[in-house]
Amino acid sequence: LAQALRVLTTEYSTESGPRLRFSAVGAQMPLPPRVEAGVLRMAQEALTNALNHAGARQISLRLVVTPEQLRLTVRDDGAGFDPAALPAGRFGLVGLRERAKLLGGTVQIASAPGQGTHIAIQIPLEVTR
Repeated sequence: LAQALRVLTTEYSTESGPRLRFSAVGAQMPLPPRVEAGVLRMAQEALTNALNHAGARQISLRLVVTPEQLRLTVRDDGAGFDPAALPAGRFGLVGLRERAKLLGGTVQIASAPGQGTHIAIQIPLEVTR
């Protein structure tokens, strides 16, 4: 997953676009394929939203994997928005929440106009002993 996210940030980088950064902690742990696929799709959606709507100078992705959970954060320094007042017909954030829910996880969105956006995705992992 970490390698796929690293490639994703490279593919989404452009000369004229925002600076994209990726970091990972604990990413060498094997993950269930459905978790990897779901988190990769959520990262794609979050990056696409930031690139298309934020007007950010910087976007960072951080993956932290522990035996108990996976946490992906996507943070930008862009325009921000009011999460309670999403325009009709916009389904990206709804899709993020639905994907996380299918994996037993959650999505938290912190944003305000002029303050950038911070998306935190948490997916519980089954602990096998």
